[in-house]
Amino acid sequence: MLDGYIIAYLNLDEVIRIIREEDDAKASLIAAFSLTDVQAEAILNMRLRSLRKLEEIELRTEHKALTEEKSHLEALLASERKQWGEIARQIGELKKDYGQDTEIGRRRTSFSGVSDVDLDEVATSMIEREPITVILSEKGWIRAIKGHTTEIDEKGFKTGDRLKLMVHAQTTDKLLLLSTGGKVHTLGGDKLPGGRSQGEPVRLMVDIEEGQDLVDLFVYRPGRKRVIASRKGDGFVVAEDELIANTRKGKQVLNVSGTEEAKLIVPVEGDMVAVIGENRKLLVFGIDQLPEMGRGKGVRLQKYKDGGLSDLKTFAASAGLTWTDSSGRTYSKSMADLGEWVAERATAGRQPPTGFPRNNRFTG
Repeated sequence: MLDGYIIAYLNLDEVIRIIREEDDAKASLIAAFSLTDVQAEAILNMRLRSLRKLEEIELRTEHKALTEEKSHLEALLASERKQWGEIARQIGELKKDYGQDTEIGRRRTSFSGVSDVDLDEVATSMIEREPITVILSEKGWIRAIKGHTTEIDEKGFKTGDRLKLMVHAQTTDKLLLLSTGGKVHTLGGDKLPGGRSQGEPVRLMVDIEEGQDLVDLFVYRPGRKRVIASRKGDGFVVAEDELIANTRKGKQVLNVSGTEEAKLIVPVEGDMVAVIGENRKLLVFGIDQLPEMGRGKGVRLQKYKDGGLSDLKTFAASAGLTWTDSSGRTYSKSMADLGEWVAERATAGRQPPTGFPRNNRFTG
């Protein structure tokens, strides 16, 4: 543009004549002075009186400065050594202006202790808290529906798939998943795909080993404890604080080997444990007979000749043991009623009371 202005200044009278007299002034300017389209447009956009006031010395001075800057920038682009040299020079200038010895750079505050901050709590505080219903399908697809609901549309699952687990949570919650390999994986409630879709495979979010499946899904509650157990009938008490995994690979909690698998992980809600095996034998013992661990195989819960563990429930001795049959009827037995089933851990147990579900689970 400056090149164009200088040409206009040197040919001022002719430029003015073309602008006043020619029908296509832009084309005439380009033809007469070999201008570019941008140069011709810039000249035409100036007022005629501005053309008269153009000062050649000012134009050439500005043109020279821009030419030198252009050459300098092109040289920088062509040489990494010169780039670092320029960076060093600019840092040196900054030190002169803002160094600790200068008025503007001198520190004005003193150092003091900083309180400890839980980074997880900070991250959670940035998430908008909203109720969600987390849905996990039999084939391992997961999604979250806004709000808390108990009605799930079967059309929301892929062909041949169906509901496995449903959990009410908040977007700020952490969700824990136990795999048959004894590993616990962690998911953020705000990271789950929306409920309008069919969700996404859990295996895209966490690394579940080939051939393994999901056992349970639940909301993490700080300070709460759970009993984790294998199908073989080994288990222990573990704090949920010990279950949080910081990587996609998860955290190994229950040690299983060979064909053995993790069977269940239930919350501790009292001082007693009731276990029932696939052989339909019920055993009740104190939870104080189970060790509390962060990882391991655990101890034997119940003795089996055939089969393995079917279900486990914890309860308060003062409240007694309750279960629900397939018809929705609730049964309750006090500790006095359970006398013949109370024994030491790792014993065989006895046939359950009348009315106990035929599926050998505490919920029919």
